[in-house]
Amino acid sequence: MEETGYASSSVCNSSEKQQADYITALFSWWDKNSSQVPFIGLLWLHDLSQQQTDAFAKDYGITNVPDFKEYLRTLGLRTYSGTGVDKTAITTLKSELQKRGW
Repeated sequence: MEETGYASSSVCNSSEKQQADYITALFSWWDKNSSQVPFIGLLWLHDLSQQQTDAFAKDYGITNVPDFKEYLRTLGLRTYSGTGVDKTAITTLKSELQKRGW
């Protein structure tokens, strides 16, 4: 697996809780499949700014789909606010890492 992520935006029918649940499920899956998947990369630590989101959407050639932009914008484990406030998923990530002694 190269990269993975889960958006937290309600526009994408998601939430911070669902994003955190994804982290838990991902580690559970990885526990069973680590011999075939030695590395998992979480896409972004921080949500994107609107300017970054627009640039990525342009790169993907999908500039007129607001839901796709919101998906991209909210894949981070911390908010985009200049200071980056932790979302529930980063606390879950830390817990999953700690369970495995990392």
